[in-house]
Amino acid sequence: MELTQLRYFYCVYRGRSIRSASSELNVTQQAISRQIKNLEEELGVELFMNEKTAE
Repeated sequence: MELTQLRYFYCVYRGRSIRSASSELNVTQQAISRQIKNLEEELGVELFMNEKTAE
């Protein structure tokens, strides 16, 4: 687990979207998605639920 992954997770959580976290952190949405996915795989849990799949 890397500090960057936790920081990205927190920004997505706080901003409620990868787009807002991307803007705040000045990184691509793809970079954030990749780091969140790596964190989820390491922890063995889904951290965020896609709104489209939540229905």
